[in-house]
Order: sequence, then C-alpha cells, then structure tokens
Amino acid sequence: MAIDCGCGAGRDTAFLLGKGFTVHAFDKELEAVEFCQKRFESNGNFHATQACFSDFHYPPASLVMAHASLFFCPDPPCHQYAIPSDDVID
Repeated sequence: MAIDCGCGAGRDTAFLLGKGFTVHAFDKELEAVEFCQKRFESNGNFHATQACFSDFHYPPASLVMAHASLFFCPDPPCHQYAIPSDDVID
C-alpha cells in the first residue's frame, strides 16, 4: 500500500501502480482528483480523495510519497502536517 500526497495529474501514482502498489492518492484540488479518477478508473488498486495534508485519513502504508507537494503547504510551516510514522508506516 502506498499513499500519494498531492497526486496532481497522477505521474507518481502511475509509477506506483505499475510497481504493483495499491495507491491511496489525495489532492486538495478537485480537478486533480477527478482527472486521476478518470485516468485510473479501470484500476481497482487506485483510490482517490479530495483532501489536504491536515484532513486526509492516512491508512497504514509501506510508502508515503509527497513528491513536490510539500511546497504547497500553507503557513504555518509544513511540519505541523507531518505524518506520525508509527501511525502510518507498516
């Protein structure tokens, strides 16, 4: 299981799905979520949610990817949105 934080157009999600991961992706932009839902609609291992770092429900996962999405965290600094590894990482 992998989590793609700030999935955008799904570049990292596509890579993870190709490697055999079940992917839970989220993005704060509804357009990005809808684009990925359409892009990966035939893949039963893909799950998407409109959310931001602070309100996403993080399922247990072996990989959490936030490629270039932390730059978009609002002030106060991103560290307040850090994911407690004991709660998420298998």
